[in-house]
Amino acid sequence: MGSTKKLQYNKNQLFKAKIAKAIGHPARVSILEYLVIYGFVKNRDLVPLLKLNGSTIVQHLQVLENAGLIKEEFIMNEHMYFLKSDAMKKCGELITIFNPH
Repeated sequence: MGSTKKLQYNKNQLFKAKIAKAIGHPARVSILEYLVIYGFVKNRDLVPLLKLNGSTIVQHLQVLENAGLIKEEFIMNEHMYFLKSDAMKKCGELITIFNPH
């Protein structure tokens, strides 16, 4: 989407679209589900789980991080990914557009 096309949408609409895009792929949904259950994940732990190569998983993690759903920390020479505390709230806000009551 070109930058001029974004001018017609408000900040909230752009935010919800970014979240929708981030959770719009089954691999990213699987990563979020894993994080809800286990609290953190290492990239290499996702390789056998998702049956994808490491570089593909890194791309999915970057989309989730750019959407503000996860955060990355470097702990003991390893990249660790955590669910941000407000991630489920952000996803819930997206859902409310379909059922505002």
